[in-house]
Amino acid sequence: MVMGQGLLGIFSTQFLRNSGAMPLIAADLNPARRELALKLGADYALDPSDQDFVKTVKEITNGKGVRATVEVTGISSAMSQALECASWMGRISLLGCTRVSDSAVDYYTQVHKPGVKLIGAHNFVRPKVESYPHHWTHQDDCKAILQMIAMKRIEVLPIVSRIEDPGNAPRVYNELCDDPNFPMGTVFDWRNV
Repeated sequence: MVMGQGLLGIFSTQFLRNSGAMPLIAADLNPARRELALKLGADYALDPSDQDFVKTVKEITNGKGVRATVEVTGISSAMSQALECASWMGRISLLGCTRVSDSAVDYYTQVHKPGVKLIGAHNFVRPKVESYPHHWTHQDDCKAILQMIAMKRIEVLPIVSRIEDPGNAPRVYNELCDDPNFPMGTVFDWRNV
């Protein structure tokens, strides 16, 4: 399951699809993002604000819960939902940066007792120079992503919602900070610069 279908979430959904995740559940508040997730490989796209969200996830997983979740939102309530949906010995990768402590998490019941593994996913903890099993360098990841794009295993064009001249960068970055509905796939066209 991928909690959040913004730019990182939609790429995570595609990476999980390529890795054989099944069933693949995408969760986002935005209906357009859920629809895009379905087009790009999710088997289900759910609204996490639905009161039956956790129940629906459990039904999809035949009562077992989700074995691997990527939490991209950084919102503590999404993290709590990810824990509620996790299977026995499930894993949750914390790609979103939850910066607010949340006392609503019952660590004994939701983490210790079911053996859920929480995996911090900050770039600065990765090896800088040499890869080792299950820990690639940033450069390794970039090469793999570019190769997947070149081989059309990852789709980028459906994510692009607008193309801007780099001269508009100050306006675009202000929009990014101020507009809660900022277009997910805004890119700069550097070809004529």
